Amino acid sequence: MATAGRESTPDPITLVYKTISTSDPGSPEGSKPDIALHLDFYPPTSPADGDAGVPAIVYFHGGGLVVGDRKSWFPGWLLKRLSEQGVAFLSADYRLLSPSTGHDIVEDIQDLFAYIRNDLNPVLAGATGDPRLRINLNAIGVAGSSAGGLCTYLCAMHLSPKPRALLSVYGQAGECLNDQFLEPKTKPYIPNVPLVDPSGFAEFLFPQSMALPIIAESPVEYYPTTHPTPGLPATKRMQLSRLYYQLGQWLDYYTGDHTLSQRLRQLRSSGTEPLLAPDPAKAGEVIGEKNIKLFPQFGVTENWPPTLLVHGTADSRVPFSESKHLAEQLTAVGVENELIVVDGREHAFDILVPAAEAEREFGRMFDRAVAFLVQRLRQ
Repeated sequence: MATAGRESTPDPITLVYKTISTSDPGSPEGSKPDIALHLDFYPPTSPADGDAGVPAIVYFHGGGLVVGDRKSWFPGWLLKRLSEQGVAFLSADYRLLSPSTGHDIVEDIQDLFAYIRNDLNPVLAGATGDPRLRINLNAIGVAGSSAGGLCTYLCAMHLSPKPRALLSVYGQAGECLNDQFLEPKTKPYIPNVPLVDPSGFAEFLFPQSMALPIIAESPVEYYPTTHPTPGLPATKRMQLSRLYYQLGQWLDYYTGDHTLSQRLRQLRSSGTEPLLAPDPAKAGEVIGEKNIKLFPQFGVTENWPPTLLVHGTADSRVPFSESKHLAEQLTAVGVENELIVVDGREHAFDILVPAAEAEREFGRMFDRAVAFLVQRLRQ
C-alpha cells in the first residue's frame, strides 16, 4: 500500500455506531474492555436546503481486512469531490480478521447501516446544532478500496435496501478461487517485497490466532528511511495479509474454516473445477452453505446496485482479473456496470504518489468515478 498511509483531511465528526462486549460469558461485567466501532462523518461543503437531506457515500478502508482503520490509505480525492458536489462522506471501522472473520464483518456492515438509517440524523442534529444537516436515507451509496472494495460487495449482497451505487477501486475478491488466494508461494509475488517468515507470526496462525484480542483499528506504520528496509510495513499486522496469501490460507481466516483452502486446492488438482461456474448451490457443497455467503462471485444477482470498478492491469496484490470477472458476472445478469481499466498501474496507484501528481495523472478518471456515483445518488 502507500508509504504515507494517511492523507491530511478535514476534521470529521466521529461517532460510535456499535459497541462489542469482549467479556467471556459468566465473567464479571467489565472484566475485559468493550470494543467501540467508529464512524467518521464528513459533511459536504453545502448542506441540504430541504427536509430530504444530503446524499451520502459510506467508505470502507483497505488493508486485506487485517489492518488499518477508517483513516488509513484515505482517498482524499474522493472526499474532496463528493463534498464539492454536496455529498456527505462517511468512513467506518469494522472488525479485522484474526480472530474475527468475514461473518463478523458482515454483521458490522449490517449494524452500521442500521445505525445510519435509525440513529444518525438525530445524532448529527444534536452534534452540530444544524437541523438541516441530515442524510437522505434514500440516497446512500458505498465505496471502498482494496479490501474495502470487498466490503462494498458484501453491502451489495447483504443489505436491504441496497445501496444506490457502488464504487470499488482495485477491489479484492471479485473472484476468490484463483492462484492468488489458493496457491502457497515459495517466491516473492509482489515486486520488491520479500516473502514473510512465518516463524515470527505464530500468534497470528491458527489455532493460536483464536486467542488474539478482537480489534477494529490497527495502526498503519512504515519503516523510516534510516531503516534497512525503508518504506516497508513496520508492524506484524501490516504483513499479515501477505502472509495469509503466501501460505494460500487467506480464505481460511476470512471464513473461519481452516480446512477450506486445502479442500479447494484438492478440487483444483483433481482436474474438475465446478466451482468456477457461478452456481452457489454447487459451490456450497464444498465451501459450505454459510461461507458461500461471503463470496461475491456467488452472490451476484439482478438486484446488485449500479457498479463502477476501477483497477490497474499491473496489480500484483489484487489481480486485475478479479474486477474483470465481477464485471462480466454483473453484465451477464443485466446489472449496470462499468470497468475502468488503468493500464500498467499497480495496487493503490491513486495514493502511492503525492496528491498533486495523482491529480495530474488521474484527475479525469477521479471526476468520472464521482460523476458515476453522484448521478445515481440523485436519480
